[in-house]
Amino acid sequence: MTDFATHAVLGGPVASMVAKDKGDISNRAQCAKEQLVNNVKTLAADTVVLSGVGGATALAVKKPNKLAKIYDGIRNSMNFHRADGKFDKVKNYIDDIMRKCKTPKAKAAALLATFVVLPAMGLISYINHRHSYREGQIDQKYTDKARLENQGKKLI
Repeated sequence: MTDFATHAVLGGPVASMVAKDKGDISNRAQCAKEQLVNNVKTLAADTVVLSGVGGATALAVKKPNKLAKIYDGIRNSMNFHRADGKFDKVKNYIDDIMRKCKTPKAKAAALLATFVVLPAMGLISYINHRHSYREGQIDQKYTDKARLENQGKKLI
C-alpha cells in the first residue's frame, strides 16, 4: 500500500494513463502531465500555509508574551467600529476569551486557534476545492479531445 503523499501526487496521473476514455497514448500522457502539475501546485500551496501555521505555533510555544503583544498591537491599530456593531461584537468576544485565559500560554493558544488555525483550515479547504475542480476540468478536457478524435476517425 502506498503512502498518502505518493497517492496524492501520482494518483491522478496514473489513473489518466490507464483510463480507456482518454484515447491514444500521447493524449493520456498530456493529461497525466497536467494532472501532475496540478497536484504539485496544490501540495506546494498547502505546504506554504502549513509552514505559516508551524511558524506561528513555534512563536506561541517559545514566546507566548510576544504573541499576546502582537495581538494587542493589531487590536489597538484596527478600527473595529461599524454602523451595525458587528465588529464590536467580535472585539468583545475576543476580549472575553482573553480575560478567561489566565496564563500567557493559554492566551497564546487561544490567539493561535482564533487567528491562525481557523483561517488556515479555511484556506486549505479552498485550495483543495480549487484543486479538485481543476482536476475535473483537466480530465474532461482530455476525455472530450479523445472523443472528438474518435468521431473524426469514424467519419473517415
